[in-house]
Amino acid sequence: MNPLVKKIDTVFIQVDNLENSLNWYEKIFNLEIDFREDYYLALKVGETPLTLIETENVTTNKLDHAILYFYSKNIEDIFDIIKKNTEHYTEIKFEDGVSFFEFKDNSGNPLGICSY
Repeated sequence: MNPLVKKIDTVFIQVDNLENSLNWYEKIFNLEIDFREDYYLALKVGETPLTLIETENVTTNKLDHAILYFYSKNIEDIFDIIKKNTEHYTEIKFEDGVSFFEFKDNSGNPLGICSY
């Protein structure tokens, strides 16, 4: 079977303050800016950019699960960083060979980290 799509091109995350969110994502993940415009910017995350887009009405209150998971080889190190920089996180869980936890960014977006 030949799929019609080859990869995810970009992931958009709504934020309420672009500068504050940029600082938060840089502090947590140490990501570089790929490109930037007035109300959005893209951060380099492997092949798929993570685009932060500033909006007046961030719509995270209807979400009860992570909108995306980041992969990390060392989940304990990133867990320690998350604990120091956000109040909303779960403990690390292990299921079916995968370690993972969920947290919220500074705009309330539900995210996760996994390791396997």
